[in-house]
Amino acid sequence: MMNKLLRRSIQVSMVIAIGALAVAATTAVFQLTKNQIAADIWRDRTRQLVDENQQLADRYNRAVRYSAVTELLVDEDSIEVVLRTPEGVLKTIPTDFDPSNEIHIDLILRNGRAWFRQVLEEPRREGREPLFIDPRLTEIDWTDPEVLQGQRVYHGGLTPGRWVVSVSGHGAMRLTRVDDEDASYELVHAPQVHEFSEIERDASNKLNEVSHRDVLSRIFGLE
Repeated sequence: MMNKLLRRSIQVSMVIAIGALAVAATTAVFQLTKNQIAADIWRDRTRQLVDENQQLADRYNRAVRYSAVTELLVDEDSIEVVLRTPEGVLKTIPTDFDPSNEIHIDLILRNGRAWFRQVLEEPRREGREPLFIDPRLTEIDWTDPEVLQGQRVYHGGLTPGRWVVSVSGHGAMRLTRVDDEDASYELVHAPQVHEFSEIERDASNKLNEVSHRDVLSRIFGLE
């Protein structure tokens, strides 16, 4: 009787030990698998975030990239406007504007492009009317759905040298002086402009802790 009880006790102990080992092994395997799945999920989410950041960077670069649309050649008491077509410099137009006054340059954003419209002097003096570059842009039909808006940049007291008028991808203008030997830009005709909608994203949502749902989805192939 004692031998039977002892054998049964040993058998029960072995079953319990084997069961404990099986549970421990299963737990270890599950944890290892979960860690591997978590690493995969984090890698996928990080790759997605990197892709989104690259798209954002590309859109930002297009928005802020400036294209030179014309230039002003300024002497002590005179200003000339340089016009250009895609084929090259078209002509140089002398003006009677005084560079010591404010010189204004207008663009029209129409049909997805920035069109160089006019140069004028402020305050206006008698006999010195605005210089319209393209007669077709003298009068603007503001009811035309292709006409977005006008833009203006101006500067007072232009010093002698070359002053470049440029426009960014979303229509912002600037007027800057460049060195005479600077050939790092090219004048372009009616560069494209775009409307850039705000990109809304929350990086924290992309890098959350791995959930049980993520793990189960990977295990059972529910993705």
